[in-house]
Amino acid sequence: MNRFPVTMLLLVAIVAAGCGPNQGAAQASISAAQTAFDAAKDQAMMVVPDEAHEIQATIDGAKASMEKGEFKAAIDSANAVPARVKTMTDGLATKAAEMQAQWEKMKEFPQALVALNDAVVKLGKAKKLPAGIDAATVSAAKTALGTITQNWTEAQAAFQAGNLADAMSKAMMAKQAPVEAMTSSRPGGHHRRGACSLARLDRRAALWKDARPTMSPTLPPPAADPAAPHDLIIVGAGPTGMFAAFYAGLRGMRVKLIDSLAELGGQLAALYPDKYIYDVAGFPKVKSRDLVDALREQALQFQPDVCLEEKVAGLEAVDGGYVLRTEGGTAHPARTVLITAGVGAFAPRKLENAALARFEGHGLHYVLPGLEPFRGKRVLLLGGGDSAVDWALHLEPLAQELTLIHRRDQFRAHEDSVKKLHESRCKVVKFHELKTIEGAERVERAIIFDNRSKEETTLEVDEVVVNFGFVANLGPIKTWGLTIQGNSIAVSQKMETNLPGVFAAGDIVTYPGKLKLIATGFGEATMAVCGAKMVVDPSARYFPGHSSESATFEPGAAHA
Repeated sequence: MNRFPVTMLLLVAIVAAGCGPNQGAAQASISAAQTAFDAAKDQAMMVVPDEAHEIQATIDGAKASMEKGEFKAAIDSANAVPARVKTMTDGLATKAAEMQAQWEKMKEFPQALVALNDAVVKLGKAKKLPAGIDAATVSAAKTALGTITQNWTEAQAAFQAGNLADAMSKAMMAKQAPVEAMTSSRPGGHHRRGACSLARLDRRAALWKDARPTMSPTLPPPAADPAAPHDLIIVGAGPTGMFAAFYAGLRGMRVKLIDSLAELGGQLAALYPDKYIYDVAGFPKVKSRDLVDALREQALQFQPDVCLEEKVAGLEAVDGGYVLRTEGGTAHPARTVLITAGVGAFAPRKLENAALARFEGHGLHYVLPGLEPFRGKRVLLLGGGDSAVDWALHLEPLAQELTLIHRRDQFRAHEDSVKKLHESRCKVVKFHELKTIEGAERVERAIIFDNRSKEETTLEVDEVVVNFGFVANLGPIKTWGLTIQGNSIAVSQKMETNLPGVFAAGDIVTYPGKLKLIATGFGEATMAVCGAKMVVDPSARYFPGHSSESATFEPGAAHA
């Protein structure tokens, strides 16, 4: 393969950029990047089109940045392209050999296709169909076979033209054709009567399934050495971390989850278990604890190791990966690391009067442990933010009395939530703050005051709930050598940090256009896992195929 020399192009771009980020420097970098890519583009598109499209997208992104006047961003993006092109071209021969080997494994496709076609033709000619098969089933089978035949023919043509990626894509489409239509509409059981017995048809379908390619790789070996480094250690077991654990298991990786909290679920489980979430795909609304339960069930299917109540304090690079050390002194070796620690270590903002700490656990709360403990109680709630209003709406149906005090007259919450609050039976008292709490062994009363007139009011209460927000801090993560921007970890579009083999995803990361949502965290988790997989297994593809194509995985089933 001819490779375009990129050294001089890079030199030109760097010299141009040395005069400061400007349009000329950006244009030079982009031209060098495009020229380097164009030299390898044709062959790359035939073997690794996904990687080729990603590189072209990076170049297009650099052009867009230049057009917006963001010259430094354009230069940085463009200057990274030649190295990526070289890495891609260096691996083309290996990728092509792998695809050819996989193609050879599909040599039984034609035999399986002929056998299936023969079975369906005989069914179509039969005067009497076997029990459980009707004309609609036979018609569906013919349609399926037509689709399979067309895709397989196109796959062969692509292979002969040297377009390996397109050939494998067409072969996968042939695999996905609904062969099950031949058998799915009938009840189980085998019958000897008829032109073709159901058992024979089942065998033909099985032959096809055995011949077709499957999502690679298979599951990890069940008897892994406990002392061996895990393929991936995930720091943070919130929604993003749990989904990453599932997806890493799906990709055949040996996984460990570490979290400082006592249960899986992160902030959703610890702070907002009864809060509804409305922006998770597939759920018109879902309670936090229910989402956590579903994610937990999904994450544990591949039996990852789970370490709770362990706070990771250090990250040390070693041969073959990293060692994560906890505050308790435990060492966790890993080949790759994924940080999904949300906003980092977080703690509620507490009352300034330290003397009131004695009531914590005895009627004074900074988080909601659940709603039932407040049923039939007289509750005082402090706060004016989104979470405080949400907590009030959750407590209102249960509490005997509920009073919400806020130091101002405006709430920092969604308008609809504030409207519902004022329509509820919760007593809202504005311009008021807490002076003190009284009681022998637990909360018995609270003294509040008007911050304008200083007039005091005593309330007989059973529970005081404080929601002044939370203080987030990356804590020891800041000392791990990562690039930190603000209070977040800077990552690439593939969730790569500046440390090789260390990835990050979820609310803890930042990149242009980042949205701190659970929904985006799920997507970031898959990209991070796929990147980690390629570090652990350089022969693996970044895109593994769709889970529905995998013959090694059935949703909901546990795997060792």
